[in-house]
Amino acid sequence: MDRDLCGDHAPCCRRGPTSTVVGIGGCRARCTGVVTVDEQGRPTRNAILWADTRAQRQAAAYQLLPGVTRAGLANPPSPGMAGPILGWLTEHEPSTIAATGGPCNRRTGFGYGWSTPPPQSRATSATLLYSVADDGWDETVVAMLGIDPAILPMILPTSGTLAGTLTSPAASDLGLRSGLPGRRRRR
Repeated sequence: MDRDLCGDHAPCCRRGPTSTVVGIGGCRARCTGVVTVDEQGRPTRNAILWADTRAQRQAAAYQLLPGVTRAGLANPPSPGMAGPILGWLTEHEPSTIAATGGPCNRRTGFGYGWSTPPPQSRATSATLLYSVADDGWDETVVAMLGIDPAILPMILPTSGTLAGTLTSPAASDLGLRSGLPGRRRRR
């Protein structure tokens, strides 16, 4: 992890000589988007953030879904949400999707450097891929957009659930030991 990525958060890694870090918690990021990563957790392209409009056609396709499916998503379609963006990437940048070695991280910030960066279900509804009614990824929507379900992260059942461990490269950059448990927390 690049020290610039930590920005104002780098001081949290400074500690006294007798302190021991036993775990790390992350709060929800301020900006949504899509970050595709390879098997080592490195980005495979620049992030596409919520204000991007390239996936307008994919967002419009949601109108073709049955009303019950759209209602289950609990959000109006927008081209900057992860579902339409991943659909656009699948169509226009298949090499980016092919290079994606695991789950995509929908949020920027705390996702980098974790062995697994799954979102919790409350945050996942903003992807336009998650059915609030069924409490899981909506297979109809994922198929409509041509997205490989294997790149979608698992969904944590609750805030505070173990979300992964700190990887060796990120631990080295932060001056911490690798393998520290990380939990997602609500603000």
